[in-house]
Amino acid sequence: MAAADYFTAVARNVFADTLISLGAREVIVEPLLVRYEGNGWFVELLALPEDGPRYSPRVEIGPLPKLSVLPEYNRVDIALTVRPDSLLRGYNLLWPYSDAARMREVFIRVRDEIFVPSAVPVLLDRKVLIALITARSKQLYEQRLDEIERHNDAVSRKKANAALKAMDYREYLEELGKVSPERQTNAERAWIRYARKKLT
Repeated sequence: MAAADYFTAVARNVFADTLISLGAREVIVEPLLVRYEGNGWFVELLALPEDGPRYSPRVEIGPLPKLSVLPEYNRVDIALTVRPDSLLRGYNLLWPYSDAARMREVFIRVRDEIFVPSAVPVLLDRKVLIALITARSKQLYEQRLDEIERHNDAVSRKKANAALKAMDYREYLEELGKVSPERQTNAERAWIRYARKKLT
C-alpha cells in the first residue's frame, strides 16, 4: 500500500492535538504532506515518494516569516533538535514504516520521544529556532561550496592529466593550478615540481 493512501489520516491523528494545543492551525493537507503553522513557526509532517515502499518518518520545523526563499535554508529536520550523541538523531533510518499501523507506531514515538521533548522547546524559542536554522544553512552552504570545488577539481585534474600525457607542461601547470594547494595530492605536487623544471 502506498503511503499516499494513509499518510495524512495517520499524521493528523497522531500530531493534530499536540500541535493545536501549541496554538497551531492546519494549513496544508496533501497526500504526503500535512503542514501546521503556529505563532512564528511551522511544522511539516511529510513522506517522500522515492522512499517507498519503506518510508522514513520525516518531521521538519522552521520559522515564520521565512528566512530564505530556498526551502532548504528555511527548515530543519527535528533530528537536529536532539543531542548530537543521541541515537534518536537517526530516527529517519531507524524507524521505517510501510503500512498505516506501523506508521502510527512510528509517529507516536517521533512525537513522544523527539518532537515534544526536543523540538517543541526550540519552536517556542524564536532565537533558538533561528540559530538552529542559521547554523544548518551555513553547513549546507559550505557543503555546496565543497561539492562545487570537488567538481571543478575533477575537471581540472582530467585536463591536467591529458596535458601531462601530451607532455604539455605549461597546460598541466595551468590546469592543476586551479586546484587549491591543500587539495593537491603529494603525487600532483611532485609532478608540479617536475613540470616547472621542464619549463625552466
